[in-house]
Amino acid sequence: MVSRIRRVFDDHMHSRLHDDVVLRKSKVEEIISSRDVFCGDDSTFVTRTTNARGARGVEYGGFVRRFMDEYLTSDMRTYAESPSALANIRTMAFNLHAFSLQYYHGKLSVHDLADPDRAPILANKLIRFLTEEADHPKVDSTVDNILTRLRTALSWAHRKGIVRNLDLTPYYFNAARQPKITLGIADFHSVALHQFTKGEERLERARDLWVFLCLTALRYKDSQRLPNLNPDDKVFTMSTSKTGKRVTIPIFSMTADLIRKYPEGLPRLSNQKLNKYIKEVLEVVGLTQIVHIPVVRGGIETTTEARLCDVITAHTGRRQFITIARSSGIPDAIIREVSGHANLDEIDTYTHVPRETIVSEFSMLNNVLGRLSL
Repeated sequence: MVSRIRRVFDDHMHSRLHDDVVLRKSKVEEIISSRDVFCGDDSTFVTRTTNARGARGVEYGGFVRRFMDEYLTSDMRTYAESPSALANIRTMAFNLHAFSLQYYHGKLSVHDLADPDRAPILANKLIRFLTEEADHPKVDSTVDNILTRLRTALSWAHRKGIVRNLDLTPYYFNAARQPKITLGIADFHSVALHQFTKGEERLERARDLWVFLCLTALRYKDSQRLPNLNPDDKVFTMSTSKTGKRVTIPIFSMTADLIRKYPEGLPRLSNQKLNKYIKEVLEVVGLTQIVHIPVVRGGIETTTEARLCDVITAHTGRRQFITIARSSGIPDAIIREVSGHANLDEIDTYTHVPRETIVSEFSMLNNVLGRLSL
């Protein structure tokens, strides 16, 4: 207890802006009253105590507990004295705890996250977890918020000498959506029409659910709460879970085939399993070519390479629908009535034209332009 109070005092003395700023009595009282809170090993990044009261009210131990107790914001307040800041930190802690449990048996340490050699791998895995694999995948702005708080915590750890080396570059995330990878129409048909062998039923069910997402522009969550569908109808309507907006979705012949194939309802898979299985599906189909993915890190736009099968997710289905619809000449205003986007600008970030399509479409123009006489 004495050492914890001393750490808070030392941090206060180093970070105060004026000599007349004093350590708040409430801060010391909070430390004393929290003597029953299990803090765990300071090197472990985050641990949950047994007196959990939900995501927002849970108590945390490990390094995050120390960070919550000792860090002072720019206006010299603790997190306990700033409800909005505390809520942000708890959101970070909750998601980091889930990430640590899933991949590291709850033993992820602050030294692992700060290590310049491990940081790029951990950051990529964490971002993938937050955007695709968590029970409730996060929107870009939430991911950006979580990583911002994480960078603050790691920077503080470095200033305090808790970690010696630090590389924050991998933990930057651009909240403005970048166009993501989708399939060309030929590759899409290869996936949709692939005949699976006996023993590959799980892959077939995952493929069928993913194709349904591609044909409807639905988010994964909405695909799990569909109304009763009639394959003979031309459209169906439903309210989206994210915005509550009512959308009108066309029923294509291929969509009707899937509805008839599953009269009791579409396959029920967790988002995590669907993301895992659809990658296997594309690998089985043979879509393993290298693609270039636009990314923004530290404010610099660049590209990274990956196998096509490794970058396709459940949410790709929504982008797939918009890309195919736009390339077919469907007006953006009509697409928006199906996708439920709030404005037309958002549709641009969901559109991706494969390189092969660009080469094919401009091959005729290349012939018209001819060659230079050099």
